[in-house]
Amino acid sequence: MCGKFGLMSHIDGSALVELANDLWVQADRVVRSWLLGSVADDVLDLAMTEGQNARALWLAIEGLFNDNKESRAIFLSNQFLSMVQGDLPILEYYQHLKTLADSLRDVSHPVSEPQLVLNLLRDLNSHYSNTAENIANSTPFPSFAKARSMLSLKELRLANKGAPQWRPPPSSILGPYPQAHTVFTPPPAFPPNALSWDQGGLIAAMNQMALQGPDN
Repeated sequence: MCGKFGLMSHIDGSALVELANDLWVQADRVVRSWLLGSVADDVLDLAMTEGQNARALWLAIEGLFNDNKESRAIFLSNQFLSMVQGDLPILEYYQHLKTLADSLRDVSHPVSEPQLVLNLLRDLNSHYSNTAENIANSTPFPSFAKARSMLSLKELRLANKGAPQWRPPPSSILGPYPQAHTVFTPPPAFPPNALSWDQGGLIAAMNQMALQGPDN
C-alpha cells in the first residue's frame, strides 16, 4: 500500500521529519493507521508508544518480530517437514504447505521450489504413489503449482472411479423389457366356427350306423 501511493518514505525513513508540514503529518497518520490495522493486537501492545510516528512504529514492530525469528524458524521448519496428507484433499494439503513455506520466507528461511515439490510428494496418501513417482521423474522438474495440478487430476479420477455406475434394469422371467419402438403382433384370428364340431354331419353318421344294424 505504501509503495502504491508513494508513501514508502514514511517507512524507510527517507521522509525528513524536520520538513514536516500538515500534508506530511496527514500522510504519516495514514501510514500509521495501515500498520495498526495489519498487526496483531498483542504485538501492538508492545510496540506502540505515545507520540509515535509511522517510522518509529514500524521499527518497533520489526524489532519485536526479529527478536524471536530464529525460534519461529525452527518451529515452522519442523511443522513443514512433518506435514502429512492423511485424509486431506489435495488442495487443502497444498495450501497448508504453501502457508508454512510463506511463513518460513518471512523469517528469512525461504524454501526453494524443488524442496516444496519434494515435500509435497513425500507424505502423500498411498493412492497417489504412481502419480508422485511420475512427478519426481519428470524432466524438467515441475513447479509446485504444476505438481498440485497433476495430483488434483488424479484425485478427480479416483473420485469418478468410486462413483456408482448406471446399470440397465434386469430382465424379467419372460425376457427383456420391451423397448418403446417394439411392435406387438396380435395372434391370428380364426372364424367363429373353425374349431367347433360339425354337429349336422355327426348326427347323419350316427343315423346311418343305426339303420345298418349290428349284423351289417
